[in-house]
Amino acid sequence: MSNAPHLIHLIQRELQPFYPEGEAHAIARMIAEDRFGISLTQVYASTARQLSTAEMEELHAMIRKLQMGMPVQYVLGKALFMGLSFEVSPGVLIPRPETEDLVTEVLALLQESMVSHPEVADAGCGSGCIGIAVKCLFPSASVTAFDLSPLAVSQTRRNAALLGADIRVTEANLLLTESLPTGPFHLIISNPPYVTESERENMDTQVKDHEPELALFVPDHDALRHYRALGTWGLRALSSGGYLLAEINSSKGAETEALFAKLGYTDVVIKTDRFNKERILLCQKP
Repeated sequence: MSNAPHLIHLIQRELQPFYPEGEAHAIARMIAEDRFGISLTQVYASTARQLSTAEMEELHAMIRKLQMGMPVQYVLGKALFMGLSFEVSPGVLIPRPETEDLVTEVLALLQESMVSHPEVADAGCGSGCIGIAVKCLFPSASVTAFDLSPLAVSQTRRNAALLGADIRVTEANLLLTESLPTGPFHLIISNPPYVTESERENMDTQVKDHEPELALFVPDHDALRHYRALGTWGLRALSSGGYLLAEINSSKGAETEALFAKLGYTDVVIKTDRFNKERILLCQKP
């Protein structure tokens, strides 16, 4: 690859044997803009700067990773979520656009609430994107985040520091109730693992080959295991009238709704995301 002004075009050419044309262009633009500060406008105006030898070596290394299927967010080491830039690394789930819809629902509830300083829990925090976004966008909230993965806990703490979000972060396993924070919380949020093993084969290889299995998959015979644990813990950890919101498997909306109704939650509803899929559970502790 020659070091020419048309960097985006050059990256795209290297990626096209591995990605659809539109995706290759989008990735090339992200790499050029986010890592090297070269915009599409500069490319078309032929004013893009030349890369140094060290930058070209770095670019080659990034392209090799992309050609092997590594998600561009891991290659760049960051992902945007709710307008905030989060560090992400292999071993921690990449924030998804539909999860922003979950946070939007949370913020709407907090804004409607009469509680001036709500206590909020982020169960299974991963990169910390949910809890940190809530804290940044609703500063009066007090946020407690936890995850069973030491890597996720470390990533959340780093992202909180980078974004100036003063939250509590701890290591705890949702399936081991004795390790969980006791609350009381006004609101619990979670995006637990929910992809069944039988759904794995239909997933994008970038996801199933590079993102952490622990944060994604559940056995077919017990697909709602994390929701059962979440709901049981929520009955103890939520204050009376407190809310529980969770991202869910869109194919299991009715089952998830029935589970939380059976546990005793009221006003159990399933809401759709931006892609019109049943994605968000919303319910209230009596």
